[in-house]
Amino acid sequence: MKSVLVTGVTGFIGSHLALALLKDESVKLVALARSRKRKSVLARVEEAIRTAAIHAGCEEDSFLTDALAQRLEVIEGDLTAESLFADFNQPLDEIWHSGAKLSFSDSQEQQLNDVNFSGTKKIIELAQKQFNTILNYVSTAYVRGDCSGTVYETLAPDTLPPNYHYEVSKRLSEKAIINGAEEAGFAYRIFRPSIVVAHSETGLGDTVTGIYGFILLAARLKNGLRNKMPDYFDAHPVKIYTQLDSGVNIIPVDRVVNQMLSVATSPRSCNDIYNIVSDNNVTIDQFTHQMRDKMGVRFVSTSDQESLGPVDNIVNRNVEQFAPYLKHNYEFDNMKTRGAVKNMGPNTVDQALVDHLIGRFCETSVFTRSVNFGAGKNWLEKLDRKTLDTELGELNYYIGGSGEQTLFIINAYGQSLYFWNNLASRMLSQYPVVVWEMRGTTCLSGGMTSAFDVAQHVQDAMSIIQAEELSDLNVLAWCTGPKLSLELYNKLPEHIRSITFLTPAFKNFLGLERYTTRYEENMEPVCRRAQTNPEIASSARRALSAILAGKSPAKDNKINANVENVLGLMSESLRSLVVAPFVDDQSLLSYSKQLLEFWDHDISSILARVAVPVLLITGENDEIACPILANKVVKRIPNSRTYQIIGGNHYIHYEKSDAVYSLLTNFIESPQSELPETFEAQKV
Repeated sequence: MKSVLVTGVTGFIGSHLALALLKDESVKLVALARSRKRKSVLARVEEAIRTAAIHAGCEEDSFLTDALAQRLEVIEGDLTAESLFADFNQPLDEIWHSGAKLSFSDSQEQQLNDVNFSGTKKIIELAQKQFNTILNYVSTAYVRGDCSGTVYETLAPDTLPPNYHYEVSKRLSEKAIINGAEEAGFAYRIFRPSIVVAHSETGLGDTVTGIYGFILLAARLKNGLRNKMPDYFDAHPVKIYTQLDSGVNIIPVDRVVNQMLSVATSPRSCNDIYNIVSDNNVTIDQFTHQMRDKMGVRFVSTSDQESLGPVDNIVNRNVEQFAPYLKHNYEFDNMKTRGAVKNMGPNTVDQALVDHLIGRFCETSVFTRSVNFGAGKNWLEKLDRKTLDTELGELNYYIGGSGEQTLFIINAYGQSLYFWNNLASRMLSQYPVVVWEMRGTTCLSGGMTSAFDVAQHVQDAMSIIQAEELSDLNVLAWCTGPKLSLELYNKLPEHIRSITFLTPAFKNFLGLERYTTRYEENMEPVCRRAQTNPEIASSARRALSAILAGKSPAKDNKINANVENVLGLMSESLRSLVVAPFVDDQSLLSYSKQLLEFWDHDISSILARVAVPVLLITGENDEIACPILANKVVKRIPNSRTYQIIGGNHYIHYEKSDAVYSLLTNFIESPQSELPETFEAQKV
């Protein structure tokens, strides 16, 4: 009986390889694997092989049960262990080394070196101690490096820089095997599969790497953005940046195993390299064809990086680990493999197979969890959406919640209502809540279609109050909202019980013009230039997109520097929220016009007439709206108090919602009383 050692049996390729070897009754399989918490090494190996059998469409029968019981030996070991194989002395006819760590992160360099390269050297040492054994090594076809061209069945030239350290570890391992074989006289074969996907017949496979990793990332990003701008993907495709003409090479796992084993049975196949690849590449558009139906997103490929919008750049930046696959045109030579395989069988990947593979993956629980990640967390889904017909057109608003004290929310210009998610979700169980989509701001699909002045927004608020017959309102206004709330009070003082300002923007307040922020200093010139020269909007949007892609914009004009400074004030976690006004040129123009009118709107005469309690909550580190200016303005209101969130920024209701919630609920319950201070919320 032939004794065959296999590493990586609990992995994707290794499990299918082990299954195929066990089908040969002359093979005794020796599996090297690690135990895991609550699962023995034997249980892990058997589970992996049985899963491979299911994914290969094999019926559970006595053959596999008998094979696992009679011709499987499991030895516990780790490729990173120094003493690996120290006590191993049984003869081996073949070694199949498929165990490896797959990561495209540079931070994993040491682990990749320990597992992939150092681990391979231990396998080489084992082969050198054997008599007349053959070492079969599973490498990767993507070893050419950071340039396009043909990947031949030879060692990659050292002059070609690698894409990742994963690729480095595979290159080093290939060389070590060849050198080790020359020194000790054992035979070897190096197999280089391209991007391995699920079984060609069933479409099933226990893997989330490669194209599946791309799909999962895209699904998570899509869902996260959907919460913030629910209808964005109905109106906009997502552009994937690629420089590929020929696409990427994928190959189903069953074809990988069949080709490798067929080569291994071929005479004179030893001491060579074999590319295990499909006969054609697959384009990005072919991949995304099925994703459109499964995810509700229309992906399109583009080689024009300038055409990418802010959302496109957020998506592309988050999937940048796959950039080399989308960047380089690789063609794969497999003449040696074809010469060694007697009957290659089907070896092309057409659209029907791609759709089958993607479709089956999108039915798995791992995909479902990703595409539903965060689903149902948008607070607006808990409210009723209503529409009013007004002289200016339809006005959409939301109403819901329970309790006695009504909360009337005024959002910031151009911003997603999702900013209120963390705070308002908690408020709904205590208060009826009303909020509206500010006219011109498409909160659902993102962007601003047109600009409206303060008076028009106040009229919209009055229309909702009158339509719902609201009174005794606790107004909660953020950023640009406080100015609107003061004008609303000026119009309907008898309808308002209290007002809370969250990080208000009072730029250009008469006599206090010197108080400003970096955001305002950089945003104002962008707005003013855009109004006099609309082409500036395109330049500003491109600069914004470059920053979202993780790059610095061109330094050829002041506007780009202004935009870079504006976005530099936003944390990474918030950038997918703040891009809403910048989704296209028209939106940026509308946003600019509306901001300019807002900054010039004077509310100073209203302050002394405000007779209801007013609470100001600022963020200690707010660089969007000046906290000092806000304090000076609000102190002109007779019945006011001011608090600051320690460590908070402009988005305190999103990032410091607990502290804001505590202040707000205490204020609403007892507007005339002093509020309790905490380590995060302190009186100013």
